[in-house]
Amino acid sequence: MSSRLRDEFIKLLEEDKEFRYAVAGYLGLSETLKRLDSIEETIRKIWAEIHRVWENIEKLWEEVRAIRQEQEKLRIEQEKMRQEQEKSRLEQAGIREEQERMRQEQERLRLEQVGMRLEIEKLRQEQEKLRLEQVNMRHEIEKLRLEQERLRKYMVTGFTELRNTLGVTFETHAAAYIQMLLMELGYPQARVERRHFVKDGEVVDVDIFCEDPLVVGEVTVAIRDVGGAESEVEKLMERAELVSARYGRKPFMVVLSAARVSLEAAERLREMSEALGFRLVLGSEIEELAS
Repeated sequence: MSSRLRDEFIKLLEEDKEFRYAVAGYLGLSETLKRLDSIEETIRKIWAEIHRVWENIEKLWEEVRAIRQEQEKLRIEQEKMRQEQEKSRLEQAGIREEQERMRQEQERLRLEQVGMRLEIEKLRQEQEKLRLEQVNMRHEIEKLRLEQERLRKYMVTGFTELRNTLGVTFETHAAAYIQMLLMELGYPQARVERRHFVKDGEVVDVDIFCEDPLVVGEVTVAIRDVGGAESEVEKLMERAELVSARYGRKPFMVVLSAARVSLEAAERLREMSEALGFRLVLGSEIEELAS
């Protein structure tokens, strides 16, 4: 058989089914070929089914992957929720602690309020006590004022009677005035008199003197001008320094008393009394008291 003929025969076997069956029949293989064709068809169906199954399996894997992704999202969300829950728990614990602190502070404020109420009540009682004491003091002051006024009237009356009956000098008038003034200032036992001191072998007369409280004063009948006023003040301050050095303390009061003073001398005396701190008593004040 030539090559060309063989090729055509093989081609017919491959392409022509009937020719193939005819040849197989001749060869006794017809039934076998039919069965093989049936098996081939079954195999194709099986592979088609297997292919469909694999497609389904792939779809299932895709769904599994989608489920896993969803589960991961859910896990992340769950973790976030757990963190939020922990944060909420911590915040709740902080709120409880803050509430406890507020409760303790409220209790402290309540106790302080009770203490303040008790203190206010105590202050109210003290205020009432002070008010009563103030009322009593007013009564006592009024009694002292009346007693002082009565004593003043008594002294003025006695002073006037003494002047009328004995004809005392202005110096005596001035001493009595200062003694009464000290009594009004709270020194009822004060005794005003004339006292002599020795300085550098010479006797120095102090017209008005009181040891307790320490008082030094000078009395003059008339001051006619500014020069006389300055001279009298200089003499007064020398006596005040002498007595202060002798008793070792500053005088409680330094007094200059004059019966008659000119206008210009009176003005100068007032200026010097303000500057040097002594008390100026003019004759008009004494006469007004004795009248």
